[in-house]
Amino acid sequence: MTRSRPRRHLAAATAAAALTATAAPAHAAFDPDTHIPWNYGLSLGLSFGQRTFFVFGLDLVATPLTTDAAAFGGSASAQLVGFEHLRLAVGPAGTFLPEQGSPQVPVITEVGYAFRSADFGGRTPDPVGLSHGVHGAVEASAMAFGLRLGGTLPFAGDDRGAELTLALVVRPLGFERMFRATVIEGRPLRMDDPAAQAHYLVARRDGPALVDLTRLDPVERAALADRWFDAGCHEHESIASFLGLARDLAAAGAPRDLVAAAHASARDEVRHAALSFDLAGAYGGLRVTPRPTALPPAMTGDRIARLARLAAESFTDGALGEGAAAARAQASHARAADPAVAATLGAIARDEQGHADLAWRVIAFCLAEGGQPVRDALAEAVAQAPEAAATAARLETAATAAHGQAPAAQVADAFDATRARAVRRARALLDRA
Repeated sequence: MTRSRPRRHLAAATAAAALTATAAPAHAAFDPDTHIPWNYGLSLGLSFGQRTFFVFGLDLVATPLTTDAAAFGGSASAQLVGFEHLRLAVGPAGTFLPEQGSPQVPVITEVGYAFRSADFGGRTPDPVGLSHGVHGAVEASAMAFGLRLGGTLPFAGDDRGAELTLALVVRPLGFERMFRATVIEGRPLRMDDPAAQAHYLVARRDGPALVDLTRLDPVERAALADRWFDAGCHEHESIASFLGLARDLAAAGAPRDLVAAAHASARDEVRHAALSFDLAGAYGGLRVTPRPTALPPAMTGDRIARLARLAAESFTDGALGEGAAAARAQASHARAADPAVAATLGAIARDEQGHADLAWRVIAFCLAEGGQPVRDALAEAVAQAPEAAATAARLETAATAAHGQAPAAQVADAFDATRARAVRRARALLDRA
């Protein structure tokens, strides 16, 4: 009996998407020092066709040929479809990094030949024989996990219909990854063009353990790797932020000690980023390569306008932002039990408090030099101070707290206390000015 072929257009669309992605331009860059030329994945998902089945799979992706924007090679996969038949696929594959400014996760694409076995004897009332066709798949990955959409379109005359598969993939070795972190830690980098901000390549890291991992399960390790990776990303961006501050202070005629302090703060952020990325590597088995970061645009306008902007941004980014970062680091330090983590948090807390103190010195200079326009700009910044800390949902356990991840409630309390102090101090300065 010949079966119908429902949903064949879905598989065709999937194959077309894979071909389109394979030909799409990319504007990121692969680093030969961090590129992993091969990887394997374990998948679990659903296959939709004439019937719906669970799918269990194993695949191997090898991409040894690299360009500035992609890596090319081939892939082979085997999938057990509902204990009914076996699906094998082989063909060319590529890994692409999306254009900067878009969500920075790699996209793995493949298209090729698919072989589907005959139904296993006795398992179906209407067994189907061997089938051949075209296979295509697209996978977006983050850290060691990926979401995979694939499909098989049978050749003309085959009895087995089209199949569409949606699966979660685990890749223990990881692929190069470019991320934009989402939680601000320290002085933010103000850029008009998001494509000019820093991006980061991440690959597998082998080396001695910096922290004690014995009491952490895999989920906790992944959460801590993510926490420290985010911190390192923002610390790295703060380097350019402080260099831009030093440039703008000098252009506004600030005393040399303020300019020198901004440069020293940039050096602090270099150290913070390195420490944070080292911890991310320790927890996640990663090696992070930051991309160069452009400086923020220079301030424009006359001297008074620049002083007004310096005062407002120093309150928001420095007095409040760096002050809250110091409070968060101190709160995390109080609960940290691992020596390496405690040492890192202690250093960050001290330095970030110093950066907040620098912001108050900049504000005092701007008020003394700029008069009423500076007071108005500062008053507006105080009135618009954010009411709550920017946070991301994270796993919270006793073990993650012992490794430097303060509970969300404690982070919120630290921000609230910092905000209240900063607002009171700024208003007192405005009353005296």
